[in-house]
Amino acid sequence: MLVGLRLACMVKSQQKKRLQKFNDQLSDMLNLNGEWFARGYSTMQAMEAISKELPAPISDEFRRVIQEMQIGIAMESCIG
Repeated sequence: MLVGLRLACMVKSQQKKRLQKFNDQLSDMLNLNGEWFARGYSTMQAMEAISKELPAPISDEFRRVIQEMQIGIAMESCIG
């Protein structure tokens, strides 16, 4: 029981750290996204560029969205 509680706390801590890193990267992502749109990139091209240009975890999340869209899942469902 104690091991399970400790494991749950560790997982929660890792989730919190990942979310904070993601939030810290949002401004960079938005700035780059704006630049790519200004250059004429499509939404999909901009998302692919984010998945390649920015570090994890934001790149991981955009890569996941791209993969889901490629198999036919609607963008709204992928990012929700």
